Amino acid sequence: MYAMIGGNSMEEVPCKKRRIKRSSVQYKTALCKLYDRPEGCPYPDCRYAHGSEELQGEAITAVVAQRQLIRDQVTQRQKEIYISPSVKAQNTRPATIVERYYTELFALNVMGNESEDISIQMHSNRLCVTTLAPSHPVFQESIISVEFGEKLKENKVNGKKKKGGLFLIPTTILCRIRCQSGRLYEIPSCIRGALLEINERVIEQPELLKHPAEGYLVIVQPKVAEIYGIQQTLVPKSDYELLRCNLTSQNGSKMASSEEIGDREQTQSVANESNTSNPLEA
Repeated sequence: MYAMIGGNSMEEVPCKKRRIKRSSVQYKTALCKLYDRPEGCPYPDCRYAHGSEELQGEAITAVVAQRQLIRDQVTQRQKEIYISPSVKAQNTRPATIVERYYTELFALNVMGNESEDISIQMHSNRLCVTTLAPSHPVFQESIISVEFGEKLKENKVNGKKKKGGLFLIPTTILCRIRCQSGRLYEIPSCIRGALLEINERVIEQPELLKHPAEGYLVIVQPKVAEIYGIQQTLVPKSDYELLRCNLTSQNGSKMASSEEIGDREQTQSVANESNTSNPLEA
């Protein structure tokens, strides 16, 4: 291209390059919008990723990819429930709510303390429920009290999206557990996110901590862009069971034996009451 500059002289001016559309240069850096349909993607040479495992580059941490990652995990868990007995040992027990809708993650040896493990249960809506892992030494202790910090007790969220909650970092101490043996356990958050709720029931009933369904500690809402990083830094349930199979079996047997002892004492007391003679009959 030529242009007139300062009179009749003609000088060559470089032509501007045509802008390349962003969609034309994407390759495995965005999720395909058609692959999750029942009929699938109609394009055999589709340049978009068919699932979060095919993503490349910085798109792995994108918001859309994080949400798709959670949906894929929920779908995978539902498939594992109905797997053929010939492939997997038949399980007559139905799947629990946690197994069906939560991704179970674990933080091992928190704050450098041996066997002090924390369980992070991530729901399909990305809310995380923090509980004690079955291998935690608290399950072998008699709990006296559970003390939350004053800032956590005063935490309040507003609106439909639950904004205004206290932002937690992995080293934030959630609570302190005092045991009858004199030991004090500090429970950290282990993840980043906004605090939505603390379980005030464990303050009045500390032994609820040994029942994960009712004895959770807090509910945290992490940022969508950090979901992938959280799942990469924590240990999945399959690896946790391999590493802590001995501790969990010991804690489970001790809890079962304590329950059996309580049942025996109760039945024995009932039998003693039935054997005692009624003074009115005499």
